[in-house]
Amino acid sequence: MACGSAAQRSNGDGAQIVSINTWGADDANSWIPGAFPGYGDATLFDASFNPKPAYMAVLTTLQTGANAVPVAPQYVSGAEVLPQLAFGGGWYSALYFTNFRGSAVSTSISFTSDAGTPLDIPSAGGSLVQENLPPYGTAIIEAPNSGGLVEGDARFTLPPGVFGYGVFRQSVPGIADQEAVVPFSSSGATSSMLTWDETVSTTAVAIVNPSAAAATVAVKLWDSGGNAIGTTTIQLAPNTKTEAVLHSLPGLSGMVGKLGSAQFTASSGDVAVLGLRFRGAAFTSIPTTAAAAASAQSEVLPQFAFGGGWYSALYFTNFSETATSFPVNFIGDSGAPLTVPSVGGSISQVNLPPYGTATIEAPNSGSLVEGYATFTLPPGVFGYGVFRQSVAGIADQEAVVPFSSSGATSSALTWDEMVSTTAVAIVNPSSTAATVVITVWDADGNTIGTASVPLAPNAKTEAVLRSLAGLSGMAGQRGSAQFTVLSGDVAVLGLRFRGSAFTSIPTTNPGPPDLPVNPGDIPFSRALSDRRARP
Repeated sequence: MACGSAAQRSNGDGAQIVSINTWGADDANSWIPGAFPGYGDATLFDASFNPKPAYMAVLTTLQTGANAVPVAPQYVSGAEVLPQLAFGGGWYSALYFTNFRGSAVSTSISFTSDAGTPLDIPSAGGSLVQENLPPYGTAIIEAPNSGGLVEGDARFTLPPGVFGYGVFRQSVPGIADQEAVVPFSSSGATSSMLTWDETVSTTAVAIVNPSAAAATVAVKLWDSGGNAIGTTTIQLAPNTKTEAVLHSLPGLSGMVGKLGSAQFTASSGDVAVLGLRFRGAAFTSIPTTAAAAASAQSEVLPQFAFGGGWYSALYFTNFSETATSFPVNFIGDSGAPLTVPSVGGSISQVNLPPYGTATIEAPNSGSLVEGYATFTLPPGVFGYGVFRQSVAGIADQEAVVPFSSSGATSSALTWDEMVSTTAVAIVNPSSTAATVVITVWDADGNTIGTASVPLAPNAKTEAVLRSLAGLSGMAGQRGSAQFTVLSGDVAVLGLRFRGSAFTSIPTTNPGPPDLPVNPGDIPFSRALSDRRARP
């Protein structure tokens, strides 16, 4: 049986369709051929649950209607790169891949040296690895800390429905290991931007030209007031890479002791950039973007903690030529406004000049207070959150956390309980009560647990994931988890703790689940966009 529904909201001028949900509505389950021969199957997905042209037409309509928010089509393969891969000399690197589709996929990962030649990974048996992922399966490629330092990058084309990230670990004698999770970058971009903070840290970058053409990469810096404070040019031969402390490059020393942003632009070839911030012994990745969103984005930082050993901050950069302003709202776990003493209330107004950068900080003072932050980023504005944990006798740990959409109905992540403990913050940023259904798979794609978390409007909860009823089976394994709501919204933040080290876990909206559905099965939602249009 196939059925569906449309969800609508009022924007004051009338009802607006903001999402379409279908249940089992693929060609294999269509009733149209039997009832109306000669008219095709009349569904959005073929018998293998691949999107048909009708799917893209509906998605385009949702994206371009009144108040719609443009989003990337789901189930599109992408050529990507991990711009830095280091092993030996105190460094460990790993790549995680999860297949969030109901059919098996295969992909090749190639490793390239800084000089652009194939890079052998001894633990992988060469410079090319073939990964075969079963439905909902997870795989890891590791490059252990052994021997002298070796550096390069990793390149791959992710099949539709596959998501992943990299992990770096640094081991220094006498200091607790540090970890950073690093999102992948597009290998076909000609621009990359990031926000840096040299008032408290040192910024390092890896810059890759993953193309077969030589690249000239122009680097430009702005301070927090939007003033240009430095430029330089980097020449990269085809498929090569360089890494450096950013302020050590000619023309960029003016960033020392300041806060600001950087743009890397390739006038030929391509460019992929990875940023790292080092603060004492702590290090973490810096999110990059090829281009800040051209339309306003309603987003959320699902966890905001201060006191009791925790510090949180939000960074915002305006990568446009127009000054802009927007409020940031802080909300407690119960859904009530959260007073943040350092900002003097529960709302902070952010004012950004063109190319300017601003921060909001909640220092580690007093007892632990937890909540989250919501905001609508104006066009051209990009940002992230930073968490810092201070424990007596141990070097401070930091994690940078990307923002999440506040209008998603699904969120997924990859976890590894073989080496770490997974914690999550789950937010319902809507005015409608939500029941969050959590499904957990192991590395082979077997379902090993389910749980339900009820959340009142605007409420939040946080927990060690395996401590939730029904999810204890994930202990000692690695795999993936999906968080789905049929009403309200959901935003999820993941953290992985390994000893005293902790880092964020990237999340994704995996798109329509590809689980096979038979008559009588409980229907599941097929959301057609990462972000629903908001009134």
